[in-house]
Amino acid sequence: MLGRAYAWALRRVFAFALRRALGEALLDLDADQLDVALRSGTFEIRDAALRGSYLRRKLGDVVPVTCREGRVARLRAVIPWHALGAEPIAVELESLDLVVGPNPDFFRAAKRADDKEDDPPNHLPPENENENENENASPAATTPVATRVAAVRDAVREAVRGMTVRAANVRVRFEATKTQAEDATTNAPVALLRF
Repeated sequence: MLGRAYAWALRRVFAFALRRALGEALLDLDADQLDVALRSGTFEIRDAALRGSYLRRKLGDVVPVTCREGRVARLRAVIPWHALGAEPIAVELESLDLVVGPNPDFFRAAKRADDKEDDPPNHLPPENENENENENASPAATTPVATRVAAVRDAVREAVRGMTVRAANVRVRFEATKTQAEDATTNAPVALLRF
């Protein structure tokens, strides 16, 4: 009885923490979707919906496609607590479904770059923006708390750098947008990739 209550409370705490940490990326994470084995360092999220807006923001305008929506059937992370930093964090994605489409921002940025090449070059010398770098430094950046936060950030960065990711059963569906000439009764072209 006590074991089940502990597992229930642990799932609730981790669901809250993951909602705070991954709330931008995941839609409506519930404690029932989560399994936690703290001692072995295993975290599993089942049937999670990905926010298309988050993925679009992360991809930006550097790729010609944008992610509209996504879903992952199972995301499992194994964190080796006993050798953190020496052994990689292993992340497994199972049944990842993504719906992508053309990224209009990519094509606008490419057009702006083409237009910029047509402009005459500016021969003025660049201003040195770093002249007063030390004057603009925040006094909070040198506090003990800021130093500790920076140390934690660096430790997390090192742990993530050694991360291994394995994905199985990935499906990417490309849905082209309809042109104005196409009416509402016609379907937009669709392509499905599986790997």
